[in-house]
Amino acid sequence: MHYVKASGSFGEVGYQVGRVCSHTAEQVYENGVNYLLNETKASSFAEINEIAERYMAKTKEVSPESVEYLHGQAEGAEITTKMITLTSFVEDISSEIGLKPPEKCSTLVVRLEGVDEHLFHNEDFTQPEVLILNAEFDGHPPLICMPYQCQLWGSGPGLNGCKIAVTNNGQHLKVVPGLSKQVVQG
Repeated sequence: MHYVKASGSFGEVGYQVGRVCSHTAEQVYENGVNYLLNETKASSFAEINEIAERYMAKTKEVSPESVEYLHGQAEGAEITTKMITLTSFVEDISSEIGLKPPEKCSTLVVRLEGVDEHLFHNEDFTQPEVLILNAEFDGHPPLICMPYQCQLWGSGPGLNGCKIAVTNNGQHLKVVPGLSKQVVQG
């Protein structure tokens, strides 16, 4: 597991994360493609690419800073934009085409007397590696989270600077095809 402390614009933070993950980014992409083609009802590589492109287009509409972050990751990891696009939305694609991600992971945020908050996470989804990201995006509160490599910071559990837990595995929202659960949480 990698620890990344990054700051700057969304693109700059993404780039810093991408540099740290550059040695595994292509494998994470290949694992995602294999997962989608072998463990879901996907009919072809073209189908999953088309769905990923729709998610990226909608994300750009709703959260352009998320796209800036992903493009920064792609540049830092020295992978293509198409690779980061597909990798970023593996869970969303699998939900849309017929396989709900297994409900295995657990996240717990605890405040202990005399100690700061602690974030505990049991990660059972084996497709990508998880990293610890301590980020300060310009103009936003600090955030510490455990995203999957080559995905948005909301792809795993986190705690923001306002001490609000941010996690996509604490609830399963109704899937909205074309809108990533990593971008819109409610």
